[in-house]
Amino acid sequence: MSRLSVALDGDTVKAQVELADKVYVRFSATRIARQRTGIHANVIIAQGRNNLAWSVLNVERETDRTRLGNSAHRMLPDALKADYSKERLGADLHDFCLALWPAYNAQFTASLVEGEPDGEASWYCPPLVMEGAGSIVFAPGGSGKSHLAQTVAVSINSGIGNLWYPIRSAPVLYINLERNHQSMRVRLSRINQAMGLSQREPLLMLTARGKSLDNIYEGARASIKEHEVEVVVLDSISRTRAGDLNENSPANQIVDMLNDLCPTWLAIGHTPAADAGKLFGSVMFTNGCDIAVKLTSQTVEETLGIGLEIVKANDTPRGQKEYLAFSFNGTGLAGIRKAQKGEFADLEADRPVTRRELIKTFIFDNGGKATPAEMAEALDLDRANLYQILRSDDFVKLAREGKEQPYGVRQNERV
Repeated sequence: MSRLSVALDGDTVKAQVELADKVYVRFSATRIARQRTGIHANVIIAQGRNNLAWSVLNVERETDRTRLGNSAHRMLPDALKADYSKERLGADLHDFCLALWPAYNAQFTASLVEGEPDGEASWYCPPLVMEGAGSIVFAPGGSGKSHLAQTVAVSINSGIGNLWYPIRSAPVLYINLERNHQSMRVRLSRINQAMGLSQREPLLMLTARGKSLDNIYEGARASIKEHEVEVVVLDSISRTRAGDLNENSPANQIVDMLNDLCPTWLAIGHTPAADAGKLFGSVMFTNGCDIAVKLTSQTVEETLGIGLEIVKANDTPRGQKEYLAFSFNGTGLAGIRKAQKGEFADLEADRPVTRRELIKTFIFDNGGKATPAEMAEALDLDRANLYQILRSDDFVKLAREGKEQPYGVRQNERV
């Protein structure tokens, strides 16, 4: 008689049945979750290196189990079918599914925990990225969030303390759902150079423009395990395609997936058009993160000033502010440094950002040029108002690209 032994391996429940000497049929279940209709999981039945059958099913539903078991038995080698009948396979699958949920939940047990009087918060990048914490940096579209997030990733990944100190060096995964792969490579090379690194210094990156966070979740988990990643950066929440971000359920799902991917993460969020001081979406985003950072920006000639203010923090003081300066030249980003006192007066005085400033910042953040279509979508601006602002002396038309007419900031005409 076959014997089934169920065990938990990470978040995967596994079991195997020995049919003959070192001949096994293996059962495994991933993405296990209680849903409204019952316990669901992705169940795979394999023999040797071959997957016989798999399905995402309600493991409490007999018809689902029977269909999967019959499908797997049809794929067994003929020599094994006599020794492992369809009824026996079905019974083992039944036992596996019955044991699946208790085995999965065995990892969640309560224990007595003593207080740690000498414990202190441990930082990768103070005050933005704390060990075991989730952070969200939010600002209007095109305000320099991606430049900041990638700079944080490079700083941690390479252990560079130019801007934040002390930096703890650790492997970072940058999940890019916003931009195409080539543009991210160009930006990375310029950030590397601005930080004093080789332009070719690598950063682990998963680029999946237009894909949902759910689509790339398993690939990200595999990469995190393979490269022993300690910090994940997500660019951005608005591109996760999890549903209406104003609803609590999608917000909780995104935060839960980030927590499950990596205990330490930094995500980029946007603001609603009517309120640049608020994170767009459900309050569950703010509730779910440990640190919330409001980003504001101001352009002075060819320098983009970024202000960072800690507006929510569980284990560090709120209200902390710091200012960075990203300088640009005719080819893009040229330098990153701490801003000088008084360099960005509007930021320090917390004056509201004008549409003109938002457009300038977006152009700088987009590599020195942008089309009206890109600006209108990113900044949620009316086309008529946008064109009126672009006709001012602050902006200049650049060389046409097919049917598109890109614009630059006048001080950046060489782009």
